[in-house]
Amino acid sequence: MSGRILTHKGARTLACCLVASLFALLTPRAAADETGATGSNASATRSLKTDFGIWTGDFNGMLERRMVRVAVPYSRTLFYHDGGRERGLTAEAVRKFEEFLNKKYRATLKRRPITVVLIPTTRDRLIPMLIEGRADIAAGNITITESRSEKVDFSVPLG
Repeated sequence: MSGRILTHKGARTLACCLVASLFALLTPRAAADETGATGSNASATRSLKTDFGIWTGDFNGMLERRMVRVAVPYSRTLFYHDGGRERGLTAEAVRKFEEFLNKKYRATLKRRPITVVLIPTTRDRLIPMLIEGRADIAAGNITITESRSEKVDFSVPLG
């Protein structure tokens, strides 16, 4: 069945609401050399972390970490990059999901919002990433099978 979202076992609460986030953009910045001067020869790159490590837990743990990792396969309609921007139905849904989470848990989060991060991968890596603890959610129109249901939780179909 299409239009479903997966989570690792134990994060069922999150699966009921999905839809996911921002990816790492590199931003060049001039760096100071040993003398403290900034020059064209001395440049460094600032970037967001792309290896989010291994972690499994429930939604409360994600709230505490302020991060939800969503594994997504590239697709012409669901997720793709266009001029350095994330596009597609899943990318838009993830942005809305991030807004929803930050609005709903505003009092709990105070001034440290939740970031929902899209992690592009191949379709065959979606479930293994959940099981290994490299993603919290997999969004990729995956058919429910008995063997998959034993490993991960599925959300209610979307439409």
